[in-house]
Amino acid sequence: PGTAGIDPWAWWYSFDAGGVRLIVLETGTDLPGDRDPIERDGPQLAWLEGTLAEAEARGLRTIVACHLPPFSSAEEDGPAPAVRERVVEVLDRHRVDLVLNGHAHAYERIERPGGDGRMVTYIVTGGGGAPFHHAVPPARREPGSKVFVEGRLHFVILEIGTRSIRGRAVPVAAPGEP
Repeated sequence: PGTAGIDPWAWWYSFDAGGVRLIVLETGTDLPGDRDPIERDGPQLAWLEGTLAEAEARGLRTIVACHLPPFSSAEEDGPAPAVRERVVEVLDRHRVDLVLNGHAHAYERIERPGGDGRMVTYIVTGGGGAPFHHAVPPARREPGSKVFVEGRLHFVILEIGTRSIRGRAVPVAAPGEP
């Protein structure tokens, strides 16, 4: 599956590898005046629904990636309302194993129940540079927030197996740090 027949200029797509379907969504920006690529009843959400259903029918594990996170405890760049309201609604109707997000310049792991009650892990990883974001106090964090790391360059390694997906955040020393 891909975007063929939908929009040749669309920035959303999927591919299958090793029993996993990776779905990349275009969630837009948070800049005032930019168009909303996640229109309710729009082509991207219809495509997402079909792509997830096909992956389930084929027994594929599913990983979804998008820039703007539906859940985030970052003070400066919190959750994106359109992604939370529209994309998560579709994800909750299907079996999704992992959702990867960027945008907030921090690391956070959030676990929340999907539509079938299974826990779905949401990772926010934006530790590649720019000013870092800060977490709100633990009592005001996103429900299900298990880890929040602010102010640390990092990257995430995923080990994707036939029965599990394991990940870890790897801290990186900034220039001039030991």
